[in-house]
Amino acid sequence: MSLLSPQNVPLKLSGIMSKVKPLGDMILVQGYNTSSIGGIVLAEQKDEKFKQGVVVATDKTNLKNPLKVGNHIVFGGTPAATFLADNKKYSLLKYHDVFAKIE
Repeated sequence: MSLLSPQNVPLKLSGIMSKVKPLGDMILVQGYNTSSIGGIVLAEQKDEKFKQGVVVATDKTNLKNPLKVGNHIVFGGTPAATFLADNKKYSLLKYHDVFAKIE
């Protein structure tokens, strides 16, 4: 498992994404860029058990959530919602689906 481009993930949301506010135990995760160094877009594996990304929004009132904006994570399962905005892939998932933080 390799990190694809965590350094290129902006922590400040813009456009429509700045209006998305996860509620309760939900977090908003931006997936890593799936382009190779040469700019070739890599196909996403349907049977991939783990995904990687960075937390870009949480419900700040949920004190049980151990994740913060900027945490790089490994998560599994099927997100509650996955969508594209500004040519970036976002997933809305429960923080319980996060297996690990990457430090």
